[in-house]
Amino acid sequence: MAARERVQCRFAAQRLVPRLRAFTREIDGVREGSNPEHVHSMRVASRRLRSALPLFAPCFLEKKYRCWMKGIKAITGALGNARDTDVQIMFLSSYAEKHPPIFKGNHGVSSLIELLHKQRERQQADVLAALTLLENGNTAEEITAALHEFTKTKKMGNDEPELPAELYRAAAGNIGLVLDGMLSHDGAIHNPDDTEGHHTARIATKKLRYTMEVYRPLYPNRLKSALKHIKKLQESLGTLHDCDVWAQFLAGVVAQQPQELSGQDTSRAPANGLEGPPLEPDVIQLLLDRKNERDTIYRELRASWEDCKSHNVWERLHNEISVAAETSKVIELPVQKNGAKRSKERSLDPVHALAGSFPEGQEHAHQVTRLALMLFDELAGLHHYSGEERFYLECAGLLHDIGWAFGQKGHHTRSFSMIHEDRTLPLSDRERSIVALIARFHRKPVPGSKDAVFASLRPKDKKIVCTCAALLRVADGLDYPHTNRVQSLACTISVAEVTCRLEHDGDVSVEKARAIQKADLFSRVFSRTMVIE
Repeated sequence: MAARERVQCRFAAQRLVPRLRAFTREIDGVREGSNPEHVHSMRVASRRLRSALPLFAPCFLEKKYRCWMKGIKAITGALGNARDTDVQIMFLSSYAEKHPPIFKGNHGVSSLIELLHKQRERQQADVLAALTLLENGNTAEEITAALHEFTKTKKMGNDEPELPAELYRAAAGNIGLVLDGMLSHDGAIHNPDDTEGHHTARIATKKLRYTMEVYRPLYPNRLKSALKHIKKLQESLGTLHDCDVWAQFLAGVVAQQPQELSGQDTSRAPANGLEGPPLEPDVIQLLLDRKNERDTIYRELRASWEDCKSHNVWERLHNEISVAAETSKVIELPVQKNGAKRSKERSLDPVHALAGSFPEGQEHAHQVTRLALMLFDELAGLHHYSGEERFYLECAGLLHDIGWAFGQKGHHTRSFSMIHEDRTLPLSDRERSIVALIARFHRKPVPGSKDAVFASLRPKDKKIVCTCAALLRVADGLDYPHTNRVQSLACTISVAEVTCRLEHDGDVSVEKARAIQKADLFSRVFSRTMVIE
């Protein structure tokens, strides 16, 4: 694999893993079928995954990639149909509370809920069939295995890009392509009756949003404004779609009523595929309600679309991604004597973006980082480090568990690899090695000469790694149950001991015991025993 492909594929692993996890964690709930939110969450996750995978298609075997996309497309379609019906059922339930008189008849609007529930039962069978196809193809497992390969540490060659210029160019091309695709629906947006055009515009807007979110780490805070506008357009188009689904459904229901009421033959199935008793004219009231809602939403959609034009949102987005692609290069951080000042000038946005590889662990990571930095500040008189080393510890704390995205076993070594190979972080090669090693040694073996990367460091950098890793290990122990019970700490330093007094909420006996157990490196670095009160 060429250097430029390695950069792309490592970035693919960072961005696809959380999307894949969001997709697979809803499977059990969707299969059970009792909570519509599982269907909604998995549908959104499937669309995010389906939009992101093609951006990195060259990283995968073509045959495998096609099979994966086929399975994901099938489940997305089945979930979409089921979600539309869920939305209708939930709306009718709410509508019933606001308009109780319309439910007095035996065959009024109330019977629509029964018809919709029958439709939803049939759709659940389609959902289960799509899930079976997905699982029989081992789609999630195969994608996970492929992404895992990209995170493995490889020896860096001379052709390895210093900064992901290739990523910026790929991002500019992909975002620009889907942006142009969305803008091509301008005619449909200006035609209030083009329901099919509005539907395709909705899909194009989603694709643009999800594509931009994939590449957002490359543009810290610079896509925020455009994404806000796109989200608003997506929401309006979504509500418009819901109204159009209602119009299609109710038109079919109303079309059957004259035949039913006139005694004509009704043996054939209704146009909408639903079977049920003849419905009373009050369904027309519901149809008018949805039509009025659609008219309101359409006006809001058109106003938002014109607002984006008048504020040059799309031109500014095009310029943003184009300039970044043309000017991307290595930017050396200025050497300053004041380490603390230098640290403040670096953005943590790329660090938080990488931490998103394991979103489930971010609360724990933030707690551990907070405690580790407290220890750093309390023990400044022992280690004599300042802002620069504190920044390394902060980065390592936020990223120490990202390897969990691929499972618990060996997650510390995977965290090391993911940090060490990530060129978007605001770190030089030397600093990235330091941060990656600090994160790696938050558990299991302490630093030693057998580790090649650690052995290659200069003595002063080895000392930084050991010191910061010692603090991170203790902090990790203080949140071992992931309960955030430790609120703060204060340390007293003596010749033989460092005593830490904790302020906490609830029983922290487990946290204390684990922190003492993980203080092995601390004792070695500071030549003092850790005592926790």
